[in-house]
Amino acid sequence: MITPGVFDMRMWQGATWHYEILWEDGDPATPVDLTDYEARMMVRATALDDTVALELDSLIGGAGGITLGGAAGTLELDATATETALVAPGWYVYDLELEDSTGVVTRLLEGKFAVIAEVTRDV
Repeated sequence: MITPGVFDMRMWQGATWHYEILWEDGDPATPVDLTDYEARMMVRATALDDTVALELDSLIGGAGGITLGGAAGTLELDATATETALVAPGWYVYDLELEDSTGVVTRLLEGKFAVIAEVTRDV
């Protein structure tokens, strides 16, 4: 079991959004092979809120938006400009979980999630 990293993210409403994360472990640090993993991330106003402001996953037929880099240990988080435009500006919370092929779930990251309001937009 690992302690989740705490990392605050920002997303700009109405703009294409991209984060790349590298999961490393050990000494010396080496990438964790994510070949047999699935990933999911949800953004909500509070942890107990039922409404999901943004959902990303790596599942086939799922929400999409997360690409796992296999042996490279990378996770790419992506949302289109259309998707980010639908998220109201403000402060949220998120977590990012990984599940291996045996069903073990690891919370990799958690933190605050800021959505910065778009100024240039259709009226």
